[in-house]
Amino acid sequence: MRSHPEGAGNASPEMAQHVDRVTAAAEVPLRPEGRQGARQAIRGTPVGATRQQVLYFRPSDPTPFRLGRFPVFIFMPAAEQDVYYGMPEFLGLGVKVARHSGPEIDPDVEDRTVGEEYRSVVRRFLHDHIPALADAPIDFTEICLYTLAPDEQFQVDFLPGRSDVIVASPCSGHGFKFSCLIGRVLAELATTGMTGLATEPWRIRESPVHSSPR
Repeated sequence: MRSHPEGAGNASPEMAQHVDRVTAAAEVPLRPEGRQGARQAIRGTPVGATRQQVLYFRPSDPTPFRLGRFPVFIFMPAAEQDVYYGMPEFLGLGVKVARHSGPEIDPDVEDRTVGEEYRSVVRRFLHDHIPALADAPIDFTEICLYTLAPDEQFQVDFLPGRSDVIVASPCSGHGFKFSCLIGRVLAELATTGMTGLATEPWRIRESPVHSSPR
């Protein structure tokens, strides 16, 4: 089926005769013209955007940080503290390190700068935990936006009141890691109307957005 920005309502009458259930599997639109309609579509579930800053370090000796030597890591500290993650050097970009948090923003206000304060915060983390990277030059930076759902959960469920429409927003910055699982859940929902997996936390419900720790 061709994807239309207006939604599944653009399916042809001929196609509709052969379709029992429609799955809308996509990032919930964040721009003003789409944001209101998307929120109304999932009955008031709030979805926001956060700004993420990513750094790529260039150590003087890259050998310990290459694939097969340096692991992908997620640093999960005590409550109320920042979560950090990193990946080995790949494709010549350097060693990726970032803080898994960021301020809620208006996604239509573009700001691609990475502040010095943020760089210092990440370097302090590296000084305490990976000192060989702490003073390495930063070769490359990038900004990305997270679509943040309530409690950083996915939203994968039937549209309330509609047994023929499935909504899937596996977002909050970690959905890509679960693409195979999300695909399985969507396939089961679309073909049988249910899934044997425990997806209760992904049900669509009204709930406040909880931002990542800052």
